[in-house]
This record gives sequence, structure tokens and C-alpha cells, in this order.
Amino acid sequence: MVRTLGMGALVALSLLAVPAVAAARLDDAARARRCQAAKLAAVGRYQLCLADAEAHAVMQQTQPVVARCDRQLRRRWEKAERRGGGTCPTTSDLARVRLASTRHGARIASQLGAVRTTGTCSGVPFAYSYMVTNRATPFATAKDAVVPGAPGSLTFWTASGAYQSSDPQSTYTEVTETVFLERLQADLALAASAGRLHLGLYVHGLGNLFTEALAEAAAFGCALERSGQWPGLLIGFSWPSYDLFDSAYYYASSGPPPPPLTPQTSGTIRDNVLGSRQSFDALVQLLGSRVVAPSATPVTLSFLTHSEGNYMLMTGLAALTQPAQVDRCLMLAADVSAVSLQSGEQGAAIAATCAEVTVYYSGADETLGSSNYEFFPYHRSDYPTRLGLIGPYYGFLPPKALAPNVVGLDCSSVTVAPAVASIIDVHSSYRTVPAILRDQAETMLSLPHPKRHAISGTSQGFTLAP
Repeated sequence: MVRTLGMGALVALSLLAVPAVAAARLDDAARARRCQAAKLAAVGRYQLCLADAEAHAVMQQTQPVVARCDRQLRRRWEKAERRGGGTCPTTSDLARVRLASTRHGARIASQLGAVRTTGTCSGVPFAYSYMVTNRATPFATAKDAVVPGAPGSLTFWTASGAYQSSDPQSTYTEVTETVFLERLQADLALAASAGRLHLGLYVHGLGNLFTEALAEAAAFGCALERSGQWPGLLIGFSWPSYDLFDSAYYYASSGPPPPPLTPQTSGTIRDNVLGSRQSFDALVQLLGSRVVAPSATPVTLSFLTHSEGNYMLMTGLAALTQPAQVDRCLMLAADVSAVSLQSGEQGAAIAATCAEVTVYYSGADETLGSSNYEFFPYHRSDYPTRLGLIGPYYGFLPPKALAPNVVGLDCSSVTVAPAVASIIDVHSSYRTVPAILRDQAETMLSLPHPKRHAISGTSQGFTLAP
């Protein structure tokens, strides 16, 4: 038997159908909103991807590669549309998003380009300032916390702007080795002269906490560019030095020669230097293998070391695990024995590693005169006088002949007033006196030295005229 619906039943069914249709419409609207939200989220990720590509391009000095970003955006939109069941189809939206985001990325890139000309040393084109350290706790100030990290360890720091010296603890941030090298290589590409790129590594002396080391390296780099007209890029290495008071009080625990490479030592200035040798070796190898060797343009690598930083240079190069090649070593106000660079002496690794060594010294250096007196028990008793005070010995017969690639430059004539305000400023004046800065630039660029005059009786000794 076939049953038929009465009028009342039909009315009831029609009343039920109205909310079902409305519910279906509401469900479609919800799916459309979810689809649009997913698309907007994909656009946000797309813009981040573009910004990352632009930043990488700025560091590498190349055109940004955005194909990966385009593929990711298309996949995310297609997935959102499938879930939306056709409620938010793409017509020309995707092309408009790409165009708008690319234009936005171009604006970001132009702003990044503008950053390259700013910084403490305005007008210098480098995008970043650079520091490497092996301090276990870089910004520590208490003496017991200023110690080397694990043997061979390094941390990498950059700040926006060229030679940034203002508020280092806020402006410098730790980055990965990869990011550090990417930024360094991009900036180094701007440090060209006569078909070569020029990279300098500055190693500070004692009395420098990490904040002071950051500011000092930045100021020195800026001075080399401004007064010296050096186009190169200066970066820094900061070993764990104490502040000035603790550096003087905790200078050393024993006299020379240094102990074996292991175990690592710490507890005094010179112990901290000796405990930093593996890390210094790691940095030398890193610069050689990851910066100098792969560069399509030849790189001139120079080391500039001040005061106790020369002890770091001497002991660090003596502990190299693999031979290395440094083009220029400029030893400023060296607080090591004046005989260090003679044949067979403790600094033999400097002459062996550095193609050319220049010793900048001054008889007016009151700080090194005090070092002679105050720290005599920790210096060589047979040749205690400081290299930065009297320069390398000249004219010794073998086996004490001066290594042939070593030059001594007496700066006594220019480390006086008005270039240097006080005798206590002589020790640091190698980073500020224009005549010395120009000579340093000429040395690193292999240019003639018009202000040098030969010292009678030697072919390796010179004086620097004002």
C-alpha cells in the first residue's frame, strides 16, 4: 500500500528545510572564512620568506632567490582552497599578492641598503661590526667570571652599522658562525683596493672587559678608515682580559716560558692568554679556510695586535695545529721581550706565519717602562726590556739574527705633543695618531712609505717622521 503525505506533513517538512538550507549557507560562510584566514596566514609566511631571501641577498651581494617562496605560497593556497570546498577560489589574487609582496620586499631591501651607510663611523659602507671571543661569559665583569671558555671554543658577535662603538652591550648580539661568516663575506666584498680585498684582525691588550674591547676595536677600525685611508674591514678578537685594576694585580702566576698547550689555564692575565691558545688557533684556521681560501678575489689578511695582545699573538701562533699564512702582522706597543723576534726565540712562529712583520714602538711609552719595572719577575731576565719600547734588536750575529721579514719602526718622533696629549697616552696612541695610522694603512696595502727613514747600520730599522 502506498501512503501519501497530507498537507500538514508537507508544511512540516517545508518548515524543517528552511533551517537546513540556512545551516548549509552558514557552513559555507564559515569554510570561506577559514579558507581566507589560511590564505592570509600563508601571505604572512610568504612575506617572511621574501624578507629572509632579501636579507641573504644583501649579505651575499647577489639577487634574491624567491622561487622557493612562490612554491610555498601556491601550495598553501591550494591546500586552503581544497579544505574550503570551492568557497574561496583563486582568480588573479595570487599574482597580486606576489606582486605586492615583491614590491614590499624591494622596499625592505632599499631600507637595508640605507643601513649599510649608517653606524658610528658614518659613511663607511659596511653593514655590520664584528667581534669574536672565547670568553666563557662575555659581558662578565667580576674577575673570577672572566675566564676562557672550553679549549677551542668561539662565540661570534655583530652589531648593525660600521664600527659600532655606542652602548656595546645593547648593540652587539651573538650570532651563529654561519651568520657571522655570511655577513663578514658580504662586507668584505666592499673592502677592495688594487684588485684585492683587505681584512684585518685586531687583538686588544689587558685592561679591556668585553664592552671596552668592542668599543676599542670599533674606534680603531674607524680611525684606520678616516685618518689612514685604509679601505679594509677590521674585526676583533677578545681574549678574557680583566678590568685595568685586576689586570695589574693579577698579571701572571709564573715566569716564562709558557707551559705546555694543555691543560688549559686561567686565573691571571697571562694564564688567561695561555688558556686561549686553542681558540686563537681555531679562529686563525677559520679565517683561512672559510674566508680567505674560498674568496674569488685575493684577500690580504693582516693581524694588528696591541700591548698584551702581542703575547696572545706570540703564544697563539706557536700553538697552531696547522700551518697558516698571514700577509701582514702589525705589532703595536708590544709587551713582550725585545728579543722575541730574533732567530730561535719565543716569537719564531710570528715570523714563520706572517709574510711581513712590522714592529711599531716608541721610547716615550711610559706604560711599557712601568711594565719593565712592575712585572720584571714575569719577564725574561736576560732580555726583560719590552719590544714596544726599544724595538727589535738589530745587528745580532747568528743565531740571534733578526728574522729577515721583520721591520722595526721607531715612532718616538710622532708620539709626542700635540699629536699625543700626555705621556700616559703614548701607549694607546698607535690607534689615534694620523701619521701612524697612515703608515699602518700603507703597510697593509703594500704601498710606499714616504715618511720612513732608515736607521743607520741596519736595513730593517726605520724611524717615522711627523
